[in-house]
Amino acid sequence: MTVLSTPRFSEGRNPGLADWASGFVSTWMASEKASDDQVQLAMHRHQILKTKNQRKEESYNLARELKNVFDASRRDIDPSNRHHVPTVLAALLLLAIFAFDVKPLFWGAESFGLGTFDTWVVTGLFLAGSVIFSWMLEAAPQEKRRMVWILLSVTFGALAALRTEFLLTVGALTLGGAVLEAALLSAISMGLVVLGSQILARTRRLRVRSALVQHRNAEEEATKLARDARDAREAFQAAGAEAHRSLRIYFMQHAPTLDGASSEELLGAVTALLDHYISGGGRDGAASY
Repeated sequence: MTVLSTPRFSEGRNPGLADWASGFVSTWMASEKASDDQVQLAMHRHQILKTKNQRKEESYNLARELKNVFDASRRDIDPSNRHHVPTVLAALLLLAIFAFDVKPLFWGAESFGLGTFDTWVVTGLFLAGSVIFSWMLEAAPQEKRRMVWILLSVTFGALAALRTEFLLTVGALTLGGAVLEAALLSAISMGLVVLGSQILARTRRLRVRSALVQHRNAEEEATKLARDARDAREAFQAAGAEAHRSLRIYFMQHAPTLDGASSEELLGAVTALLDHYISGGGRDGAASY
């Protein structure tokens, strides 16, 4: 037998109405197994509905956040397009920039003292890192761009230190000359990275495309979850309506009475209690059927 808690609904002028309703509904559920099953089913579907609604709201919030990111990214592009670079031209310029950067990076890779093949492998890694840095400088949100600059400076600073040590080891230059050459090579590579990011900034931004795709995916997911929530609400309402129908039939068959309360008040009290119980007494309140 299911034990019902007494809800805090208005009892009007009859202080015993809530207790009476609790006893009546408990007796109904105890005497009719099918009715108890209906109530349990409605409760289960109500919990499913709450979960679906929560997931739907979370998905809608995510979609709104990604829409804001997308809008902010679009505003970063010069609206007059006076500095817009066509995609093909941008690709050619980037190719030329990083091709020019190969030799300085190769000289930097020599500081590891490896063989020719291994030095070229390291150069390739450096080149890939430069491309990634260019993309990060362009795509990173404004609040994270400072961290990218710090990482970029530390990386090329370390490369300059390695190059200086290599030049001093081979005895090619004095300390001043080695530091100057190493700093110059790192500055060239770092400048080319920054130039690459500026070219990317004048094309259709990668992060704009990414934000747009993420926003559309979130909207599609939110729409799907909204359909799921609608189906869950319909299932919950159907189960609740069946439980209400059974309760009304039982009420009419037994025609209960209570001093100081009309038949309509009694029926309203037991249906309010059933709504309260099905919905778990939560803030959603009684359902409408």
